[in-house]
Amino acid sequence: MVSNPSKMGSPFRAPGYDLASEIPTCKMKGPDGYLYHPVWIHPSDAEKRGIKYGDVVNVFNERGSTLHGAFVTERIIPGAVSSDHGAKYDPIVPGVLDRGGRTIPSQPHNILSQKCCRNGYQRFPG
Repeated sequence: MVSNPSKMGSPFRAPGYDLASEIPTCKMKGPDGYLYHPVWIHPSDAEKRGIKYGDVVNVFNERGSTLHGAFVTERIIPGAVSSDHGAKYDPIVPGVLDRGGRTIPSQPHNILSQKCCRNGYQRFPG
C-alpha cells in the first residue's frame, strides 16, 4: 500500500512517458503528429463520409468545432458518434476550432441537453 501515490508516481506514467497516450481509445496520433482525442464512429457511417481509421475528424455544431482522431469501430451503434470529454483547451482558431478534444463548445445551450449533443462531423481536410 502506498500512502502517497502522487509522490510515488503512477503505474501508468513514467517520467517522459504516458501509457494512456499510446492506447488508441485514449489518444490517436494524427498525420501531423498531434495526439487527438478519439471519436468513435461506426464503419457504415465512416464509409458514407469517406472517413478511415486514424483520419482527423471535425465534430461541429453552431457553437464551435473540435478535431478528433477517427476511431472506427463496430462497438458503437450506426448513426451515433461518441467522444469522451476533452482534457484541454488547445485552440487553432479561438472560439471557433479546437484540437484539444474539449467538448464544451459543441454542447447546446439548453441545459437539459448537456449530455446529448446534436453534432455534425466530417473528415477534416487539413
